[in-house]
Amino acid sequence: MEDERPPIVLQAEESHHVRWSSLWPSRPNDVLDFEISPKDGGSILRFILSTPDESPDASRLGHMRKRLNHLLLADRRFSYGQ
Repeated sequence: MEDERPPIVLQAEESHHVRWSSLWPSRPNDVLDFEISPKDGGSILRFILSTPDESPDASRLGHMRKRLNHLLLADRRFSYGQ
């Protein structure tokens, strides 16, 4: 979207952690952490959006969550026909 930019990989630990820079130039200090852990022969992916700055208001946070959900998970959902 117009208010987004591609993230930069800030940190990566093979097989279990990746940290991205913010997607939003208006919130440059936000980071997105991906934590990957094994479970029952597969894996669990957890992503955490955090900031050292003031938390966004409820409307902005909802927008950010919706965008991350779409960017990270939409293709997976679409592959199952949903």
